[in-house]
Order: sequence, then structure tokens, then C-alpha cells
Amino acid sequence: MGISTGSPTRTADADLLTMISAGGPFPRVIVSPGDVEAQFSLPSRLFNIADAGQLPVILLTNLWTGENLFTAPEYDASELAPIDRGPRVTPEDALAGPLDYARYLMGRSAPFAVPGTPGAGHIVRGGNFVVADSADDPRGRGSYSELPGDVKRLTEHKHAKLALIADMLPKPQLITPAGKSDYQGVSGGDIGLIVWGSAVHPATEAQAKLAEHADVLQLRTVYPLRQHAEQIRSFVRQHARVAVVEQNFEGQLRETILKECYSTPGTVVPDLGLINRYDGRQMTAEDILEAL
Repeated sequence: MGISTGSPTRTADADLLTMISAGGPFPRVIVSPGDVEAQFSLPSRLFNIADAGQLPVILLTNLWTGENLFTAPEYDASELAPIDRGPRVTPEDALAGPLDYARYLMGRSAPFAVPGTPGAGHIVRGGNFVVADSADDPRGRGSYSELPGDVKRLTEHKHAKLALIADMLPKPQLITPAGKSDYQGVSGGDIGLIVWGSAVHPATEAQAKLAEHADVLQLRTVYPLRQHAEQIRSFVRQHARVAVVEQNFEGQLRETILKECYSTPGTVVPDLGLINRYDGRQMTAEDILEAL
């Protein structure tokens, strides 16, 4: 979701819940860079995630980071993730011998087929297909169905793809005066700030004024969060006071954290605070310090 007009993407991060819920019950990944360096480095990784999981990956940016000037290290293209489109079936494969293109077998992500490859066609009709079981359809061709059991199996199959790309998702990062690093479960300030999107820069500025009393955890993958739930819960446990800092009225990331990380029966739901701004202007460090 790129830069657009209007308050939701001017400085606000106000469309997370829309991206989570829009379009029906299919799996998706939503990533928010939070700074210009990540806007440069993340897209190549996200293309790889989309191809590995065969699912949509949404990159949420905003007008604030798109129009302003920032000082950043010189970009090094050699550090970008190599593009990996995953396994492919090509016309050359078809010429080499009989092609067994099992596009719709359960429990796997089948190779993509280059358009026009003989014997590697896709069924295109509506949104519901049988994901063929090997006993019923050993070639994995699939067939159209709207039967409840078939739709249920397909929905479960699609969501199981998230497990295939769990280790590829950008991990939460602990921000310290020395820089950023993937969060390893250890932090020590009195105050914990969980941030995303355009709240990252103000939070790090506020952290500098709070010295050693505050830790900042940046979430780059903002949906799904279940793959990083234990890291988030660990960060919350280690601080006497934790607040989610974001630029929207509802506290959309806070709501998503509570739903994704604390919905298991028996889980103790923490007192997770909210520091937010929603007047169409960029949050500042002073806003955060005043709220604390």
C-alpha cells in the first residue's frame, strides 16, 4: 500500500485493520518499514516471501517518510536479499518429457508455471477449488467445488502456507543508542515502547531523552504476529510499564497485539498502554514524553 492522499496515509498509520480484514479470509503478510533504510532493503525480501508462500505481501508506507529528508548511510545494493522466485515449471521442462504438474496437491506450495507451458495450466473459475488429495487426484489437477467440506479444506490449506514462510518474516527489532538488532528476548529499561510505522523516529528521539530507562521494540511485521508472539510477550514481561506508540485513533497495532498474542485461553492479558496521535500531524518525541 503506497503513498496516497488523505489523512490515513499522510502521517497517520490508520489503515492496518483495513489491510488485515479486506478481501476475505485468505492469508496475507503486512510489513511496515518504519524508516527509509528499511524501505530500500525490505522489498526484495518481501518478494521472496510472496513467492515462497504464494500469498500477498503488503508493504505499508506513508507520506511522512515518502516526502521528508533523512540522513541515512549510503545504500549498498550488494546487501539486498537475492531474488528467489522459487521453483518454476517452464516450456523447456515440458519438452524434456511428460510433465507431472501437481498444482493443487494438499500440504505444499506447488511450483509456478510459466504461462503457455504445455500441460501446466491453471484452473481459473471463482475462488474455490478442491486442493486434490493424492489418492483422489494423483496428478494434482484439482477441480472446482463449492461443497462445504472442500471449501473448508482449501481454506485450511491456504492458511497453512504461513508456516512455510514463518522464518522469513522480518523479526522485531530492539532499538538502542548503538543501533538496531533482532530482539533476542533480553532488555532492561523501566519503560517499554512498542512502535511501528511513522512512530519509530519520534520514539527513538524520546528514548534518547529518557536515557537508560526506556527500551524500544520496533515491529516490522505487523501481521501476522503469532510467529513473533513469544518475543513480544517477553518484551512486555520485562518492563514495569509498556505502551504501544502509534498514529491512529483506535490503537490498531495494540488491538492486533492483544488479539494475536494474548487470545489463548489462560493467557494473562497485560495492561498494555497506548500513546497515540490522530490529528493529521506527525507525532513528536514531546508527545511521547508528555504521555509518559
